[in-house]
Amino acid sequence: MKYHAARTALVSLSPLLDKEDWGLVLQPLKEEHIKAMKDLFEKETEGRKMLSWIWKTPSVTSNNGSKGNEDLHDSLHTKWCKARAHKLHWEEEVELLDKEQRHILVFLNWQAS
Repeated sequence: MKYHAARTALVSLSPLLDKEDWGLVLQPLKEEHIKAMKDLFEKETEGRKMLSWIWKTPSVTSNNGSKGNEDLHDSLHTKWCKARAHKLHWEEEVELLDKEQRHILVFLNWQAS
């Protein structure tokens, strides 16, 4: 609701403020646009993934789109690095559990004999 109110105000004020491109950059927000980054790709195959316009929108405070693209790139890079770190962490956890299970079986066989 805040976004809709702010967008309506900005679009109506844009001719007065000489910012005609706000209506193009700040598009109407629909319910299907509101998703977390992780939810964007769950139902799509590798070759058909599309980011919503929300993730591609340049910063409103920047004067040109290149700064917004840099911000998007930095944001996606950060998310990718965090996701990779989580993946590597859980791979290590699985490896440690496998080793622990083998050690337990060896110990129990030793104790039984």
